[in-house]
Amino acid sequence: MVKKNINEKFLDKNQSIRDLMFKPVSRFLTNLNLTANYLSNFKLIVFIPYIFLISKNPKLAFLFLFLSLLIDIFDGPLARFQKKQSDKGKFIDIFGDFTVYLTVILSLIFLDFFNKNFLIYHLFIFPITVILSTIKNQEFTKTDWIIKPAPLIGHFNALVYLSLFLFVFFKINYFELILLIINTYFSFLSIYYFIFIQFRWLKKK
Repeated sequence: MVKKNINEKFLDKNQSIRDLMFKPVSRFLTNLNLTANYLSNFKLIVFIPYIFLISKNPKLAFLFLFLSLLIDIFDGPLARFQKKQSDKGKFIDIFGDFTVYLTVILSLIFLDFFNKNFLIYHLFIFPITVILSTIKNQEFTKTDWIIKPAPLIGHFNALVYLSLFLFVFFKINYFELILLIINTYFSFLSIYYFIFIQFRWLKKK
């Protein structure tokens, strides 16, 4: 419970800083009649060239990926600025984030850039951890939708992206080490979440 409170405080502080930093941008986008959901969908469109370019021109492909991630920075602050934040909107945002992320992992499997076993296992353990994390942290949280879609593990994606950028642009390869650490952590975390959720259900009976 303490860990959850710390996570929530960190996320709230992070949101406050982002909202303040991007307030001028949010005001500009609002004047253009753009919404957060529009940005969430637009980042997927911007990401599409990555799929066709990654095997031919990795650097150019990663520029489109970077642009997609850059757009993703603004949808949350924009929704809060327009006072239109909702759990349904968060789902659209998170669904887009994870679609981009898993597509990148899948592309790396086919291109054989790194250890395939690490990548395939990550493709398996990541969604499991996301689902269990969401249930563990948000199952009994009030929501305006089906469930509050906030798994609280999305920041690990940034480590994967960072290691990929370092490899593609500077030939610095820490990707497999980082992926191994994340895979190991997610494995233990998913087991813990699975056991914790079932014990909580038993207590509710």
